[in-house]
Amino acid sequence: GVRRVLGAGARIDRLAALDNFCWPDPVQSERTPDGAQKLGQLVQCCRGLHDACLAFGVPLISGKDSMKNDAYIGGVKISIPPTLLVSVMGQMPDVAHALELRPIAGSDVWLLGASKDELGGSSAARQAGWMRHGAVPATDLSGVVANARAFVGLRDAGLVASASAPARGGLAIALVHMVLASELSLHIDLDAFAPGLSDVAGLCGESTGRFLFVARPSDRDQVAARLAGMPAARIGRVSTADEPAALVIRRGDAIRFTLGLAAMRQGFASALAGV
Repeated sequence: GVRRVLGAGARIDRLAALDNFCWPDPVQSERTPDGAQKLGQLVQCCRGLHDACLAFGVPLISGKDSMKNDAYIGGVKISIPPTLLVSVMGQMPDVAHALELRPIAGSDVWLLGASKDELGGSSAARQAGWMRHGAVPATDLSGVVANARAFVGLRDAGLVASASAPARGGLAIALVHMVLASELSLHIDLDAFAPGLSDVAGLCGESTGRFLFVARPSDRDQVAARLAGMPAARIGRVSTADEPAALVIRRGDAIRFTLGLAAMRQGFASALAGV
């Protein structure tokens, strides 16, 4: 939530959040024999929220708790997964300077934040049926905050042309969104940010705290200097307007695959149709 509003232009010192707990019954009883586990999950969730709010300096100004999300259908108890929804809002000095998702033709593509072998629990793993495949993402809050402050420094210096916050679906979905928004090609080199990872882990892992952004080639040296020592890399480029729109994934000079704009649109529309 913080990364999304910062990616749109919000001030990092003018953020606030709302917490909405959607939970199954966490009280141990005959009808809820696993209540202790659900209560333990709630406690750990609160601790994580507490730590994140302190790390970012984000107050919780309102919220809602719904703790009895269970139903009996045909004599079978159905409980929702323990879920915390955090909505973040922020102020910005001038909405005319808001950032958008659409990249500029010919610009550099940068990734700020480490990409790790963290496919566990990811959308890709669920789609493939790999429910216990690999480690789940682990968040280093100090590193995440450092990434956010570095990104804001670049943004406020006028060095960021557009930005995205990779989350569900990992970097792959964030890149597809940029292609759909701009109808320009993105050429991405996996070796630039995921040299030791498989293609799937590099593209679909959901490592936390990352910023995907584009910058003008003329600002390349300034961006690199400001990100020196950070887990950041220039990972590709945006095509010129006369090239057919696609997502082109490489490892060095070898093309791993190319996904065209029509296939992206079909996938996006078919998913919406199934909602």
